[in-house]
Amino acid sequence: DTPSVDLVVLDDRAAWQLFGSNDVAGMPLTAGDATYIVSGVVKSLDAEAYGSKARVYMSYETAARNQIVGDISVYEALLPNPISGFAQEKLQSALNAGGAVYKENSYRYTVFGLFDTLKAMFNASSPEITPCPYWENLASAAELRAALLIVPEVILYGLAVAIVLLSLLIFILTHPLKKEMFTNLMDNLREQTLLREKRRSNRRAARQMKKTAALKEDDTVLDSQRGGTGNIT
Repeated sequence: DTPSVDLVVLDDRAAWQLFGSNDVAGMPLTAGDATYIVSGVVKSLDAEAYGSKARVYMSYETAARNQIVGDISVYEALLPNPISGFAQEKLQSALNAGGAVYKENSYRYTVFGLFDTLKAMFNASSPEITPCPYWENLASAAELRAALLIVPEVILYGLAVAIVLLSLLIFILTHPLKKEMFTNLMDNLREQTLLREKRRSNRRAARQMKKTAALKEDDTVLDSQRGGTGNIT
């Protein structure tokens, strides 16, 4: 809480190596010309992701003030992402770091993201090893496990849907009222067919009536023309 005091956090391995105890909050820790105050101890995680080295954590301001800041190899950014890929594109443009690996947590654990992970895993000719902090190693391991499980999950969900649809079909076919339902359905189809045939017949009859009326009109005109010609003669 005091800006003038440099605070650090140790993992339990560093605490045991330096002090022989985990109860070291408030103890001074001297490194080089600087003295730090231990503000707490955190538990080491799985060695496969976390590594076997003892770790000391401090804020960037503390490291910069004591001139122990090296090249920063890992960034974490919390950005608004109104459109898929928007935040990652902005971050890539801002960092302009060629060869960097980007992980977008808003997409990686979705169904489509897990399928992309699975596809990339099978398409890769050799595994790409990128140094990452332990929390990203844990996240990547969880992502890989979820991607491997997504295929049987999709198959199980598909089987569940198929079973529900099959059960519904069996229920319809074996229902006591199925005969009545089938009869009603056939009656409706028959009525629709008769109605369509009646409409066709009416249209044919109307066309025939028009054709007959037109022929009669032509005959009347022809008779008038013949009669007029006789009178003139």
